[in-house]
Amino acid sequence: MIRVMTQIKNNLAPEGRSVAFEMVSSGGIRWIGYYDISADDLLSGGNQPDDSKIDQARTLLREALAQKPLLCADGYALCKRNGIGKRTTETAKKLEDIKSVKMPGDWYWTLEGADNG
Repeated sequence: MIRVMTQIKNNLAPEGRSVAFEMVSSGGIRWIGYYDISADDLLSGGNQPDDSKIDQARTLLREALAQKPLLCADGYALCKRNGIGKRTTETAKKLEDIKSVKMPGDWYWTLEGADNG
């Protein structure tokens, strides 16, 4: 389950960015990264990606990247066709440790350990 740490009050500095993390079975935490959500959104229950959508996006991306790199635009389009938004796709990408790499002509996503040579 993804959790978010966000700032709710600050008098002397600009508001900080929200950060996502998840609890791991070893008792620690794994940082996911910056997360586009405010404290108000969290408290109202809105603007939160559904865990099942994240799992669905992770599976789609893992399968698509198993054999070869995927054009970034195609990755977003794949998720969009399956009802998955950009922010949820970005979260899934971070969770799967998918990297964006510049290849001749464009940017591609690659999955660490995939047979995409």
